[in-house]
Amino acid sequence: MVIKTKNLLFLALFTCLLLFSTNTVAAAAPANCSNNFLGFPTWYQYLELDAECNIVTQGKNDIPILVAMGILNIILYLAAFIATIMIFYGGFKYLTSNGDSGKITEGKNTIVAALVGLVISLIASQVVGFIAGKLA
Repeated sequence: MVIKTKNLLFLALFTCLLLFSTNTVAAAAPANCSNNFLGFPTWYQYLELDAECNIVTQGKNDIPILVAMGILNIILYLAAFIATIMIFYGGFKYLTSNGDSGKITEGKNTIVAALVGLVISLIASQVVGFIAGKLA
């Protein structure tokens, strides 16, 4: 079990490195238009913006798809945030088990499930960014 946990931890760290090293925003927005909350992406991140931060809609047919991908990307970031909290919660359960083997197993299972969820959400976010980048 220790080897599997180490491999999952390495995979999670590698995925985090991949997430923060790539740029998933397709359209180059002006610098004054980058309003985000706590580092979460915006729903309009894949849409083209003019100099006054207005969305350009003329001649664009795929705006609903790009907005849906932006919202999906926000949901995936939120899932990664919740998975990170669950890793801490699983660690807390593991540390406060007082030697009870059932609680130790429960804490380990929570950590492993949260790591799997974190990796899946981060990879899915990259896939959404790649597809939206090709559409924009």
